[in-house]
Amino acid sequence: MLATRFTLPTGLLPLVVALGCAPQAAAMTVDGRLDEPEWQQAQRFDDFRVLEPLTREVAEHPATMRVLARPEGLYLAMEASVPPPLRVRGRSPRDAEQLPADPFTFFVDFEGEGRTAYEFTVTISGAVRDGVVANQVEVSHDWDGFWLHGVHETDRGWSAEVMVPWWVAPAGPAGDGPRVIGVYAALYLKAQSRRYAFPAIEETSPSFVQDLHRIRVPRYAVGTLDFYPYAAVDVDRFGDRTLGRAGIDVFWKPDGANRLIATLNPDFGQVESDDLVVNFSATETFFGDKRPFFTEGQQLFDLRFGEDGRLVNTRRVGAAPDAGSAGASDVAVAAKYTGQSGGLEYGLFTALEDDAREAEGRDFLAARLRQGLDGLTLGWLGTRVDRPTLDRRALVNTIDLDWYPRPAVAVQARAMRSDLDQPAGDAVGHGAFAALRYQPGGAFAQSLEFTWLDEDFEINDLGYQERADLRELDTETTLYRRSYPDGHWLSASNWAIEGRLRWNQAGAWLPGWAGLSRGLSLRNGDQLDFGVWHGLAGTDDRITRGNGDLRVDSSTGLWLEWAQAEAGLLRTELYAYAWREEFGGSAWEFGLSPRIVPTDTLSLLLDLATRQSHGWLIWTGGSDVGTFRRREYSASLEGNWFPMPRHELRLKFQWLGLEAEGRAAYSVAGGPVPRRLAAAPDDFGLAQLGIQLRYRFELAPLSDLYVVYGRGGEFFEQGASRGAGDLWRGALDGTTANRFYVKVRYRL
Repeated sequence: MLATRFTLPTGLLPLVVALGCAPQAAAMTVDGRLDEPEWQQAQRFDDFRVLEPLTREVAEHPATMRVLARPEGLYLAMEASVPPPLRVRGRSPRDAEQLPADPFTFFVDFEGEGRTAYEFTVTISGAVRDGVVANQVEVSHDWDGFWLHGVHETDRGWSAEVMVPWWVAPAGPAGDGPRVIGVYAALYLKAQSRRYAFPAIEETSPSFVQDLHRIRVPRYAVGTLDFYPYAAVDVDRFGDRTLGRAGIDVFWKPDGANRLIATLNPDFGQVESDDLVVNFSATETFFGDKRPFFTEGQQLFDLRFGEDGRLVNTRRVGAAPDAGSAGASDVAVAAKYTGQSGGLEYGLFTALEDDAREAEGRDFLAARLRQGLDGLTLGWLGTRVDRPTLDRRALVNTIDLDWYPRPAVAVQARAMRSDLDQPAGDAVGHGAFAALRYQPGGAFAQSLEFTWLDEDFEINDLGYQERADLRELDTETTLYRRSYPDGHWLSASNWAIEGRLRWNQAGAWLPGWAGLSRGLSLRNGDQLDFGVWHGLAGTDDRITRGNGDLRVDSSTGLWLEWAQAEAGLLRTELYAYAWREEFGGSAWEFGLSPRIVPTDTLSLLLDLATRQSHGWLIWTGGSDVGTFRRREYSASLEGNWFPMPRHELRLKFQWLGLEAEGRAAYSVAGGPVPRRLAAAPDDFGLAQLGIQLRYRFELAPLSDLYVVYGRGGEFFEQGASRGAGDLWRGALDGTTANRFYVKVRYRL
C-alpha cells in the first residue's frame, strides 16, 4: 500500500482555522484519507459517466465525489476503484498544461450564478493545477489560489482530498440561509484515454459553468486580511550590477461580496520565462500573465472577443516604456476592488508606473459592471490609459451580453468603442462581435462567429487586438461518432469542416481559408488527427505595415498529428505539415516531442522541430516584400525533478535558429499586384537562446523561495546564410542576459 500525506505546517493551521472556524470546531487533516467521521455527513455523488469517448455510459471503474462545507472552508473529495496496472504516474510543476499523471479535477462555482468557476486538480503523484473559468469554457491557469490537497493510494484504488477556504473566491449574493454552489468532478485514466465525470457534461460545452450541478451548503462568515511581503536580489552579470528590491501585496476580503487587492512596489522578476518567438508578421505575439496581483480576481475584467481579442491585457502594465531602450517599466502601485450586490458585480482596477529614464510612467484604469439575470448576463467595461510621453490618452467602452437560452447553447455579443486623443489627431473607432455556439454532446456541434472592426478601432493601449479594419466570419461544423462496437480499433471519431472569410472596410477580400479534418481516438489510447486546408486568395493589407497592399494567391496544405497514449516510460507526440506557399514553392514542417518519465519525481520533455520552405514571403522594408528559402530549427528541453516534498528543480532550455536565402524581391508601390525587382533580397541568419534553471521551495501554500539562474543569447547577420552549427554558436556567444535571481515571498 502506497500513501501520500499532506498536512498543514504547524504555524499555519491556527491561522486557517481562525479565519472562519467556529471556536469549538477543529480543522480536518487534508491527507487524502477519507477516514474522519465528518466525511460521513458529506453529500455524495456517484453517478459518474463516460465522457471520453462521450457515451454517457456508467463508468466502468466506480467513482464517488463528496462535498462537505465546514466553517473553515469547502472540502472536496473523490475516490475511484482504479486497479494499480491502470494507474499512470509522473510529477509536473504547478499549473502544467499537460499532466503526466492521472488527475482528479474539481470545478466549483462558488457564487452559484453560472458565470465563473474555479478549477482544482490533483494528480495521483501529488501535482496540482488551479485556474479560473471565464466565458464558460476559457480556463486560465495563470491564477494561483490558496488551497490544501492530499492524495492516498491503496490496492483497491486511490483518493484525493481538497480544502478551499471560503475567502478564496466570491461568495455570491449575501443572505441568511444556505448558499447555492455549482460542482463538477472528473477522473481521467491516461492508460485508456477515458474520462469519467459528474455531471455528464463536456468541459467544452458552451454553457459548461451554467450546467454545473447545483447543491445547497451552509453559509459561513467569510473574511480575511493577508499580507504578502517579498524581498528579492537581482544579480545582473551581463549589465554588471546588483539590485535589491522589497515590496508587499495586500489581500483584504471583509466579507463574501467584497475584495480589495493592492500592491506596493511589486516585483515582476523572471521566475517564469516566456517561450522564444521569432515573429516576422505584422501581428503582435500575445503572452499570458503569471504575476499574482494581475491574476487574482481578474476574471471579472477578462472580457474577450474573436479568436484572441482581449479588452484588458495586463501584460501592458509594466511593459517597455514609451521611450528609451529599457525592456520593462517599474510599477509603483496598483489596486483592484471587486464587489457584488445581489446579481450585480462591480469592479475597479488601477495601476501607476514609475517614470523611466527617458519616459514618464503610464496610468491605467479599468471599471466593470456585470448584471446576472436568469440565463442572461449584461455588462459594461470601460478602460482609460494615459501615456504622457506620447501625449496620448486612450478610452475604450464595451457593452457585453451573454445568453444561455438552453443547455449547451450560448449566444455572445459585444459592442465596443475606442476614443483616442493624440497629437496625430483624435480618432473614434467602433467594433462589434457576435457568436453562436451549439454543442449538446450528440452527433452534431456548430460554432458561428462574426467580428466587425472599423479602421479606427484601437484597444492595444491596455487590451489586445490583432488588427483593425476587419470583417470576419468564422464557422466550424463537427460531426461526431461517439462510440464503436467492442473490439473495434477505434473508440470515437469525428469530422470537422471549418472556414474563415475576411474582408476590410474597402470591400477587399483578405486571405481566408477552409479546411476539412478527421479525428480518430484509438482503442489503445492514441489520438490521430489529419486534414486538408485551402488558403483563399486575397489582398494582404498589413504585410507592408501601411506601405501598400499585396495580392496573394491561393495555397493548399495537408497536416497530420499523432499523440501516443500518455502512459509508460516514453510518451511521444509528432506532427507533420506540407503546403504550397502563396508565391509558389513547397514547404513542410515536422515536429517530434518525446516525454520521458523514468520515475514518479522526474520527467523530461524534448521538443524538436524543423521547417523548410522555398517561397517564404515576408516584408523587407517600405513597399517591398521578398521570398526566401527558409530553413528553421528549434529545440527545447524541459526537465522537472522533485527530490523531496515541497522541493522543485526545473530546467528550461530553448534554442531557435533560422537561415534564409533571398530568392526574389517584389514591390507593391504601384498597386497590389507585385512588381518583381531585379535584385534578390539579402540573405540573413538569426538565432535565439534561452536557459533557465530554477529551484523552488514551498515554505507554505502561496509562500515560496525561488533561486533562479537565467541566460539569453541572440545572433543576427545579414548578407549571409549560416548553417545550423553557426547559428547555435552565434546565439551562445551573443549573450544578451546573464542573471542570478533570488526571491522570497511569504503569506502572513
